[in-house]
Amino acid sequence: MNSKRLISVLKEEPEPSNTSGEQPRTGYTIFSKDIIESIVDIEFKSVAIGSLNPLSFRCKSETTTIVLGIPNGERASFTQLLICISIAQASIISLGGVNIQRYTPDVLRWKVSLIPREYYLLGENIIGSLKFRLQDSESINDNTIKLTYKTVKIHNRIEKLPGGYYTSVDQNFYSLDIDKRRRLMLTRIVLQDPFIVICDKAITTLHKETDEDLKEALKGGFEGRTVLVLKYA
Repeated sequence: MNSKRLISVLKEEPEPSNTSGEQPRTGYTIFSKDIIESIVDIEFKSVAIGSLNPLSFRCKSETTTIVLGIPNGERASFTQLLICISIAQASIISLGGVNIQRYTPDVLRWKVSLIPREYYLLGENIIGSLKFRLQDSESINDNTIKLTYKTVKIHNRIEKLPGGYYTSVDQNFYSLDIDKRRRLMLTRIVLQDPFIVICDKAITTLHKETDEDLKEALKGGFEGRTVLVLKYA
């Protein structure tokens, strides 16, 4: 799914996917478009966590899958399921056909990245925050980071800040607007280079005047990755 279609779908209201007349087991609608087949797929089977009904779907490698219509009251349960995959029960979630319990926590940390609703980065300044606890962070030089900033269309905005890339920020980035924070998270994801990206309502509130620019940023941040986007009712 390209970034233009992704943004348009996120603005649409969910439509019922059940046409049989029977009561659906969940209120979720799944959109997926195959791009490239490979071994890095996510599979959910008969998930029952919190108040969620049993759920089964598959996210194929290097595709964008959008889950629409998750009730607000179930947000915590569904998100908890996704971000706590390292302690999932047997046969619930697999990556590339392998149960996630076969992966170590460190491996999962680099394979899966979350773009949360709120953004928290640690470090003395912007450039330090993005390198914080990244795998092989010592080998990531400033020029690599600057090139990544250009990929997600934030390079010029950062350079206009008083300290540029070395502007001091607190852990919640209250000194930066939400658009800059969103792009900083995309930058960190590109640097982390995960196989899978989970977006928890992080890109569903969009302003028309930034759509075109954001499409390019999303293309740079999501291209070649398996992406799961959550949108709540």
